Amino acid sequence: EEENERINLKVKESDDDRTRLNRVITTLQDQLEKYKKLSSDTKSKLDTT
Repeated sequence: EEENERINLKVKESDDDRTRLNRVITTLQDQLEKYKKLSSDTKSKLDTT
C-alpha cells in the first residue's frame, strides 16, 4: 500500500511536470512565431529601400 502511494505521487508529479513543460513550450513557440514575423517584416522593409 505504501509503495502504491509512493508510485501514485510520482505519477502525479510527472503529470504536473508535463503540464508545466507543455505551457513553457507553447509560450516559447508563440515567442518564436512573433520574432519570425518581426524578422520577416524587417527584412521586407529593408528589401524595399
